[in-house]
Amino acid sequence: MTEAGERRAREVGAAMWARDRASQELGMALEEVRPGYARVRMPVGADMLNGHGTCHGGLIFALADSAFAFACNSHGVVTVASGCTIEFLAPAREGDELVAVAEERSREGRHGVYDVDVRRPDGGVVATFRGRSTSLRDAIPLAEQPPRFRPGVAVTGIDGYPRGWVAVDLDAEGNATARASRLLGELVDPGAAVVAVDIPIGIPEEGRRAADLEAQRFVGARRSTVFFTPPRPVLEAQTYEEARRVAVVATGKSISSQSYALRGRILEADPLARADARIVEVHPEVSFCELAGGPLRSSKHTPEGLRERRALLEEEGLVLPERPRGVPEADLLDAAVAAWSAARYARGEAQALPAGHAERIGAIWR
Repeated sequence: MTEAGERRAREVGAAMWARDRASQELGMALEEVRPGYARVRMPVGADMLNGHGTCHGGLIFALADSAFAFACNSHGVVTVASGCTIEFLAPAREGDELVAVAEERSREGRHGVYDVDVRRPDGGVVATFRGRSTSLRDAIPLAEQPPRFRPGVAVTGIDGYPRGWVAVDLDAEGNATARASRLLGELVDPGAAVVAVDIPIGIPEEGRRAADLEAQRFVGARRSTVFFTPPRPVLEAQTYEEARRVAVVATGKSISSQSYALRGRILEADPLARADARIVEVHPEVSFCELAGGPLRSSKHTPEGLRERRALLEEEGLVLPERPRGVPEADLLDAAVAAWSAARYARGEAQALPAGHAERIGAIWR
C-alpha cells in the first residue's frame, strides 16, 4: 500500500461522499477509506425501526452496501455491484451506532469480491454482507482539490528522528523536497527565510519554561507529547545519574530518561539558533492543533493518527515530498507541519506560546 494509493483513495472517498445524498440522508458518516477498505457509521433512530421495534433490515443492508461501494471504488475506477448477499445475525435497536467495515477479498481484472461486517457498539455482529463488483474502466471524477499551499518565501521545517534530523523544504510556490542528515546544521538551508525546528530553543537556567506550560494547555488531551525543557545545569550533566541529582536540587523533581536523551540535540540546536535569527522553535503537536482548530484525536504512532495528520496537510494544500530512506512517516509529517508554521512566521501570522511573548527565543510558535 503506497502513500499515493492511500491519498487517491481518500480523494475518491471525499468526491463520492459529496455526491452521495442517499447515505447522507440516512445519517451515515464516512469515517475512513483506503485502498480496498472503507468504514461507515450509522446511528439507528426511531424512524428506522420496523414493526418489531428493531432496525429495519433494508437500512442495515443500505449501510453495508454503502461501505461496499466506497471500498470497491477506492482504486479510482467507477465500479458497480454485480451481486450481493446478506445474512442477518442479530437485531439492532434504537440508539445503536452501527459500524460497517468493508474489506477487499479479491480483485482480478474488472471483478472484485468484498466482505462487510456490520457491528453494534459492543462489537456484536449484526449482519455479514458479501458484494461482488464490476469495474467500468472510467475514472471517478474527483472533487476540486484545495489550492496549493504557497508560503511566498522559501522556508524549512525540521524534526528529529532516531538517526538524526529530517527537513522539509518549501519553495515560495510550495514545491516540497525532503532531506535527512545526522547534523542539524547541515539542514539549515541558507536560502530559507525561516527555519522552524522541533527542539527547545532558549534553555532555562532554572525552573520551567512558560512556553512548555502553555503548549501543554494548548494541545489539551495530547499534553503528554510536550515535555518540560530541563534547566541548563541538568542538560550539561555528563551522566543520567548526575543529571537526576542536579534536577532534584534545581527543581525538586528528577528528570526522565527521555528528556535526558534529547540533551545532545538541545545543546546542538541552542548555539545555532542564537547565532541565526531565522531559526525559531515549533512543536508539531502544537502546529497540528493550530491547523486542525483543536486537539487531534489520535497519536501519531497509530495508523489513525498518521492518516489524520496526512489529511490535514492535504486539505491545506501542502503536497508531501518523497520520504528519505529510513525516515519514519510520522517524522516527515512533523517536519512538514513545522514548515507550515515556518511559513506562518515568515508572513507574520504565527502566534507565540506564551501569548504576548515578543522575542524570537523562548517561545513555541504556532
